Amino acid sequence: LLNDISDFRKTVYLLFGYKIDVVQEHQYRLSSLYAEQQEDHLLFEYSVGDKKMRMLETDFSLTIGEDAMKL
Repeated sequence: LLNDISDFRKTVYLLFGYKIDVVQEHQYRLSSLYAEQQEDHLLFEYSVGDKKMRMLETDFSLTIGEDAMKL
């Protein structure tokens, strides 16, 4: 099963250009295959209480504009 999950993640990354990594519990990093720098990623946090995902501020998120922060 672990190998199937790994294969699925690689396939999604190659097909769509994005990968999601678990940073810590309820926190996820979205990285693009086409990012100019490895540090160019978005960070999200899932709030169990209100069942919402919110984007956290990163150096990269500050460069993409305010409209992208509204999910």
